[in-house]
Amino acid sequence: MMTSITISIIKATMNKAAFLLISLVFLAFNSAQVNAETSSFSDEQRAELKLLIRDAMVEDPEILRDAIIAFQAYQEQQQQLGVKGVIQQQADHLFNNPNDPWMGSDKPSITIAYFTDFNCPYCKRVEPSLAKLVEEYPQLRVVIKMVPVLGPSSEEAAMFAQTLWLEQPQQFMALHNKLMASPSRLTSESIAKVAKLTSSEKSLEASKQNALVKQILDGNIRLMEQLGIGGTPSLVFSNDVIPGLVAYEQIKQAIDAELNTKEQTHGE
Repeated sequence: MMTSITISIIKATMNKAAFLLISLVFLAFNSAQVNAETSSFSDEQRAELKLLIRDAMVEDPEILRDAIIAFQAYQEQQQQLGVKGVIQQQADHLFNNPNDPWMGSDKPSITIAYFTDFNCPYCKRVEPSLAKLVEEYPQLRVVIKMVPVLGPSSEEAAMFAQTLWLEQPQQFMALHNKLMASPSRLTSESIAKVAKLTSSEKSLEASKQNALVKQILDGNIRLMEQLGIGGTPSLVFSNDVIPGLVAYEQIKQAIDAELNTKEQTHGE
C-alpha cells in the first residue's frame, strides 16, 4: 500500500522524471479503484501526488512529454498482458470449437482464429494470403469466426454460412468463397443468388431466425469484444492478436515465430 512515508522516500531518492513516471502510473491505477475499499491512496495522498506532479512540470515541461510516452507504453504493455490472458482462458472457444468452420489441417500444430465479416473489404483482401498460407503450411489451420458487425446483410450472410457449416460442412468453403467474392455490399437478393449457385437454398431458409446459429454468432462477437478487437479482419494466435489488413509476409512471420516457439518448447 502507498503511504505518506513511501511518498516521502520516493521524493527523496528519485529524480523528478522518474518520480513523475511513477506518479502517473499510480494515479492511473488508483483512479480505476476510486470506489474500491482497498484503494492504494487516501484523498490526501492523491492530492499530494498531484501537487508534486504539477510542480515537476512547471520546473521542467519536457518531463510531461516523456511521462506521457512512457505511460502509453505501459498501457500498451498492460493491454497485451490482458489480451494474452483472455486468449489463454478462451483457447478452446477460439481454436477448438466444433461450431466453427475452418480450413487447412485436420490435425494442426498451429491454429489461427480469423475474425471476419462477409461485407468487410479488407477481409476480402486478406483471404488470398490465408489461402496461400494454408497451402504452404500443411500443419496450419485457420478457424473462421464470423462476426456480422457491418449491418443486416452481414448478419444474413453469416447466419446462412453458419447454418450450412452445421448441416453440410463439406460445402462451406464453396459458399464462403462466393460470398467473399462479391464485389459490392451483399443484399438479400445477392445472397439468394449465391444460395442457388451452391445448391444450398434449404440452408438459407433454415438459417432465418435460427436461435442456435444466432447464439453462436453472438458468442463470436462477445469473444471479439473480450479480446479488445475493434474490427475485421483480425487474426488471433496463441499469444497475440494481429488486427486489420496485414500483408502476407507479416502473417507468415507470425506463423514462423509461433512454430519456432513450439519447437523450442518441445525440445526442452
